[in-house]
Amino acid sequence: MPSNELRILLLENRKADADRIETALREANISGTIKRVSTQTEFIRQLTQFHPDLILADYSRSGFAGPEALEITRQRLPEAAFIFMIGPVNEVTAVDLLKTKADEYILREHLSQLSPEIREALKTARQRKENAQILDSLRASEERYRSVVESLHDMIFFVDEQGIFRDFFVSSGLKLRPLIPEDQFIGKPYAAVLPAPVTAQIDATIQKIHQGTGTVEIKYYLDLHQEIRWFRATITGRFEKGIYRGFTGIVKDITDQRKTEETLRLALESVENAGDAVYWMNAEGHFFYVNQEACRELGYTREELLQLSALEISPHFPKGAWRDHWQRLLEKKKVVFEAVHRRRDGSEFPVEISANLVEFEGQKYNCAYARNISERAASESQIRVLSKGLEQSPAMVVITDTAWTIEHVNPRFEKVTGFTRQESLNKNLRVLLEGDPASEAEYEQIQAVVEEGKTWRGRFHNRRKDGSYYWESAIISPVTDPDGKITHLLNLKEDITEQVAARQRLEENEARFRSVVEHSNDGLYILKGNHFLFVNQRFVELTGYSSEEVTREDFDFSVMLTAKGKATIEKRMEARKRGETVPDQYVFQGITKNQRIVYFEASISSITWDGESAILGLLRDVTHTMLLQQELKEALKLARQGEEIKRLFLANMSHEIRTPLNAIIGFTDLLQQTLDDRLSEEEKSFFDQVLDSGNRLIHTVHEIMDISQIEAGSFAVHREPIDIVAVLKGVHLAFAAGARNKNLEYTLTCPDQVLWVEADPLCIQRSFENLLDNAIKYTQSGSVHIRLVHKNDDLWVEFEDTGIGIGETYKQRLFEPFSQESEGYTKKYQGVGLGLALTKKYLDLNSVGIEVHSRKGNGTRIRLHFKKSKESPESI
Repeated sequence: MPSNELRILLLENRKADADRIETALREANISGTIKRVSTQTEFIRQLTQFHPDLILADYSRSGFAGPEALEITRQRLPEAAFIFMIGPVNEVTAVDLLKTKADEYILREHLSQLSPEIREALKTARQRKENAQILDSLRASEERYRSVVESLHDMIFFVDEQGIFRDFFVSSGLKLRPLIPEDQFIGKPYAAVLPAPVTAQIDATIQKIHQGTGTVEIKYYLDLHQEIRWFRATITGRFEKGIYRGFTGIVKDITDQRKTEETLRLALESVENAGDAVYWMNAEGHFFYVNQEACRELGYTREELLQLSALEISPHFPKGAWRDHWQRLLEKKKVVFEAVHRRRDGSEFPVEISANLVEFEGQKYNCAYARNISERAASESQIRVLSKGLEQSPAMVVITDTAWTIEHVNPRFEKVTGFTRQESLNKNLRVLLEGDPASEAEYEQIQAVVEEGKTWRGRFHNRRKDGSYYWESAIISPVTDPDGKITHLLNLKEDITEQVAARQRLEENEARFRSVVEHSNDGLYILKGNHFLFVNQRFVELTGYSSEEVTREDFDFSVMLTAKGKATIEKRMEARKRGETVPDQYVFQGITKNQRIVYFEASISSITWDGESAILGLLRDVTHTMLLQQELKEALKLARQGEEIKRLFLANMSHEIRTPLNAIIGFTDLLQQTLDDRLSEEEKSFFDQVLDSGNRLIHTVHEIMDISQIEAGSFAVHREPIDIVAVLKGVHLAFAAGARNKNLEYTLTCPDQVLWVEADPLCIQRSFENLLDNAIKYTQSGSVHIRLVHKNDDLWVEFEDTGIGIGETYKQRLFEPFSQESEGYTKKYQGVGLGLALTKKYLDLNSVGIEVHSRKGNGTRIRLHFKKSKESPESI
């Protein structure tokens, strides 16, 4: 149902029946405003004021009945949907109902079917409204077109995509109308009725239109009853949904204009070579054209002179008098006076100036002739550049009558066949080019196709004038007059001799290729969709299926796949749908016709087969190799089993330890808070030691869990832009108390700005905490410094301490899990030797480099290398 509510008008006498209809509407989920009327006056008023979308009318009610209401509705509100509500009907009533042409009918006892009937009625009403709008628009468009065309003094024509004049209009106001009869063009190819030079220009214009040029202008002349007339045609391509549908041309007779232009060109040439200087200037006296003599006499280049004004070369002309001079010129049209001109070198000479008022294209100009200087003062207008020579059509075009008598050929036909236009005209095309003659049945078939108004496509083996043979592809289309009668045949031909020869060579190569393919050691197949187009003998040997079996249209190649093989193929197809790159070489599990399970390796590539895309595949039996690989996997699985057992043991132990520890820590903290005011300092220290020991142990468990997950490959890393300055400040603050307790000099040096790096926040924070914890733990006195240095896109974070340092021997095992240097690390300090190992793994997971510089007894400096991120979280 429509999403918006309906306006429903109900023509019904009995309120009980109206209530039943309204109930049926609600039960059908048809919402809207319902108004009930019972008289003709009320009905007409509601049509005008309520403007209903749907009318439900009692067909056989007394008084003002349904048929009368339908007739009024169709006259006053035709877009409304109309449904008759009827009782039991007989044959006579049914015939009468059909004659009324209502949108739908529904029996009163079948009101449960009201919803689909209303939907269909509304759909019919919408279509009726749309059709009426289309007809109104078409009539308005035709009227506008007729009005515009009849007011023009031009010729207008339309040529379809086959080159046929479909419309040709010559304005009644055009004097040449008797010399250009419209019936000479309509229904005929332009190549048949226009001279070859004009046809060539149109052919080239069509090429430009196909290349994206919307409108092209050409000029040409015609010999009309021994009088040469020049025309300018503006040609515009017509497209429907991107498909070329021909072109429209507007032609104007420019014979008089061309004569004027020729006269102007001669006049301009005379002025350019005149002995007097000629200046054109505007109302302000600025030059915009001068002739050669003016430049020579004044000593300026044309470009320099055009930057000046009349006052600048006439130093004695009063500056305030120019407006009076212009006004005098407007009144007199011509003014002659004496003046002095100054050359570029400063010398002056007298001139006699004849100033003439010239109007051109709605503008007024001063055309001044100065004695001893000659040149015209501005070009009246630039003559449009003639169109470039257009190439000949690459296709042969032949127009014949229905009996194959030639009426027109284009230059390409002459070039290919050797027959000139004069030799071809009025000859039978079948006789003129008779080579290997086509059968009469074939020509009857062509005739039958074109008589149906369709286009025939095929090829002929024809003979040139010199006796040589050539192959041509031909498209033959009927040309009809306005009454639909076929008057001519349009033949579009292309010389395909080279293509045919290439095809023959290809067939020979295919024969040689097939010989090679059939003796290949690999199975070879060509697959289009799910259909095999070709398989070689080796393919038959590998699968057990014959070539005839697999190339049948109904052959289902899935019978050659096991369940695992089908899963492999489906996985590849799903990956392609997601746009992923799928390797061209893969292995799948197949099953031969005798039910032997094998592993095939397929190598595929895309090819074109008979002009369509297909897959070329090579098939190889790799069952032996796959079995060896499976044995190798089993051996590798056993080798890794010990490592997996260790990982599971650590994970299970950490879980078993962490659960009771969390309870111990939680309840100890709760108990300490509860008894805080009743405990002595010594008792409080007992609680602190329990909490410290528990936290230490839970920290160890977390480290064990992390190292286990990382080694198992299940540790999740979530990279995102993080502010490394903020992370360093937070870690520095967290360890400040520990540094103060040991009286260490504890500093952080970093820029006061936000620096983004892309990394996992948890990994980076734990790495900083582990390195800073070690620096403070192993430094009994002295200092611990943190520095952040950045240059361009590189960031370095340094942790430097004056602690006990690291021995050269232990540096080789510094990042091994559960390792500690025997002197100092193991004996005097807490920890299980996982901190640096985890730190290295955290950093590796985030592509962060680490450098360690340390000597035993001389402290340690650790540098971390980051790449600065170019994106902040807001830009992602």
